[in-house]
Amino acid sequence: MSVSFQRQHQQYQLTRPDRNADDNIDTTTRNGGTDRVDGFSGFVRSRVQSVSLGSAVLDARYGVDISTEIIESDKYIEFAEPPTRIELDRGQYVNGSQYHQGGVYLAPSVRLQQWRVRGGIRQAMVRASSDGESESGSLPFDHTFTPLVWNVGLSWGAAVQFFGSLEQGFRAPNLD
Repeated sequence: MSVSFQRQHQQYQLTRPDRNADDNIDTTTRNGGTDRVDGFSGFVRSRVQSVSLGSAVLDARYGVDISTEIIESDKYIEFAEPPTRIELDRGQYVNGSQYHQGGVYLAPSVRLQQWRVRGGIRQAMVRASSDGESESGSLPFDHTFTPLVWNVGLSWGAAVQFFGSLEQGFRAPNLD
């Protein structure tokens, strides 16, 4: 079992210097912002006791995992003269966007001498949502996906192992 928290924090600032230092007007501008992505995740994994099937052995692993990401993002521009700071409507991401995912899986395998046939299936749930932001044209959305993904593979060997696998996966869209 594992539970974790991770914060990705980025602060940035780009300064454009005064274009003409001799004209008594400071045209320096600063573009800046902060992006924070707070991620919470956890999983529980286990395996069943190996079962002998004559000369073959059946093993199986199973588990549950879940994660969520909450996004805070802002951006601004500052002018030196007159001293002005303008908060922009959105940063790199739409503020308040969220991304949640989780799933349950089962991964059985059968060993026969140096051969192993393995497989797996995972029922997942992915939800991506954002309130949108009209100034940049970012539309609001709230989408939920429930993909069923799988894999199957074959391996041979002990000290050196050769293997091949076939997998079907799913990639949910990004929030930016």
